[in-house]
Amino acid sequence: MAVDASSTMLAISVYPSRVTCSLIGHTSKRPATLPYILHAHSVYECMQSEMHNVHIFNPTRIVNFLKECIGSWGATAVSGSIVLSGPAVYETIIHSMDQAPSVSDANFPTGVHWQWNYRNVCTFAPDKHLVYVAGMPRPIIMQYHLLMRSAGISLARISTQQMSLLFLYKHLYGAIFRPIQLAEKLAQYNNQVEKLFNPDVLGRIIEISSDIELDRIVQFFPLLNACASLASERYVDEQH
Repeated sequence: MAVDASSTMLAISVYPSRVTCSLIGHTSKRPATLPYILHAHSVYECMQSEMHNVHIFNPTRIVNFLKECIGSWGATAVSGSIVLSGPAVYETIIHSMDQAPSVSDANFPTGVHWQWNYRNVCTFAPDKHLVYVAGMPRPIIMQYHLLMRSAGISLARISTQQMSLLFLYKHLYGAIFRPIQLAEKLAQYNNQVEKLFNPDVLGRIIEISSDIELDRIVQFFPLLNACASLASERYVDEQH
């Protein structure tokens, strides 16, 4: 498989007992009816002795799984992103007087060192904001940095699933995106970000190679994460 490292990415999604790895790229078709193409996709089911709730206990087989993916796909020069989803990840959407809330505003767990970030979802007034806040323990972040280094993959970013989906939602709407409409939908779905996406969205944004066998229902969010990872990579490039 010939891979253009400048237009493809390894998108890795990590769940409490599962790791998925997708090789995704921008379609070369013109005009592009589907913006993304899935070149390859693989899933590794972790034993509890290897990983539990995204905490890595034994990285050896996970590293070997990633090495096997990049080796068989010819993707050794492709950078990668990680999206984490599980109990070890703290995520919430809050109403805040400041679009850059403090840790105390988000009621973060205490007792461990956390890395946290936020995304302003909608500003209703100068002192009224809807903000998505996410955090994860720093030791977990370090685990995944070491995992990618051991697998020989250049890590572009680590994110959470909900933050990735919020970015993708905005990206897909493009120029017609309206924050207030997103806020209204989130209120409708009780702030469950995953419910923003209907199952038919995959058919509108990603071409899946005919030789890839996968369950689109089971792999729905890993595939959306992959699209978000590639979209955010291009966004960062354009900002520079």
